[in-house]
Amino acid sequence: MTDPAAEDDDEPVKAATVPLTPATGKQRVLLVIVITLGVLILLAFGVLVGGMVIGKSSGSGTQSGTAPWTYSLQLPERGRIVSTRLEGDRIVVRVRAPEGETVFLLDAKTGKAIGRIEIKQAQ
Repeated sequence: MTDPAAEDDDEPVKAATVPLTPATGKQRVLLVIVITLGVLILLAFGVLVGGMVIGKSSGSGTQSGTAPWTYSLQLPERGRIVSTRLEGDRIVVRVRAPEGETVFLLDAKTGKAIGRIEIKQAQ
């Protein structure tokens, strides 16, 4: 049967320890590769987050960063605007009047007039 005196021992039971084998050359190379790839992933993530923070702080969102502008366009007598459109950073405004058409070119960023093309009817 069992010995009651042996059960009263307060000594902890020791687990069998297995000695770790030293890493072989192949394992060492794989460990270096895993650590290097982990560091590269962390660096890439840091660059991504940094780019997002810099992009937000520099105002490269939908706002252009320029002050709003107002431009008054002097239409010819009995002239009316036929069309407007955006061409790159230019605003093109076509105006039709009895004496012919006029095309106004405006800078979209500043609102300043760049040019004017007058198309007259032959008499």
